[in-house]
Amino acid sequence: MGLFSQEIYIPEAIYKLLPLLYALVGLFMLLVLQNDMAQIAGAALMVFALVITVKRFRQPDNG
Repeated sequence: MGLFSQEIYIPEAIYKLLPLLYALVGLFMLLVLQNDMAQIAGAALMVFALVITVKRFRQPDNG
């Protein structure tokens, strides 16, 4: 048995809130940080959160 042989368990509530967390971090990076690259990364993180959310709503959960 290796050190990383077990799967990481993420509670379902946290899993459902991850896009919101990504969007909030992206919004913070976009509005607060003064670095151009940080603002671009924040905008990209917000787009990533939007893509995750759209994929989840278009593909219903089969569980």
